[in-house]
Amino acid sequence: MYDQSKLSELIRFARVDAGSTVIDVYPGDGDWTRLFSDIVGPEGRVYSFVPAEVAHFKNDPVGRMRTLAKEPGRENVEAVSADLVAMPEAAQPADVLWLHLFYHDLHTALIQARGATAAHFNRAVYERLKPGGSYVIIDHAAAVGAGTSDAQSLHRI
Repeated sequence: MYDQSKLSELIRFARVDAGSTVIDVYPGDGDWTRLFSDIVGPEGRVYSFVPAEVAHFKNDPVGRMRTLAKEPGRENVEAVSADLVAMPEAAQPADVLWLHLFYHDLHTALIQARGATAAHFNRAVYERLKPGGSYVIIDHAAAVGAGTSDAQSLHRI
């Protein structure tokens, strides 16, 4: 993942605190979900949100997050899956919506095949964030001026 000082910087930047509600979109191996779970503590909540658009992947992302949610001390984690734009119905209002190395995928055929677009997803995020909440996007950077042209081929934006 990242070295400890960078992790701390990212957490401060995102404003994840004890008692926060966080939606971790497409959580991969769940590293961020676990970290958020530890930070928000028993009064907080972490939604490990696996978009239905990728739930069919061979590594069983939904099953992996359900297993993670059953780990000791993870009572504050809930694994959920729905279409990206249905996220508002799948999770409670959040203080932080976290998107790690996934935003570029909103511009690919895989995600758009089910009708999701970056604009639709951004609207769903807006509907799910509490007033003053943080929408944090961490992604690979394409060359300056490339826009979304490298999203499919290089997974960059």
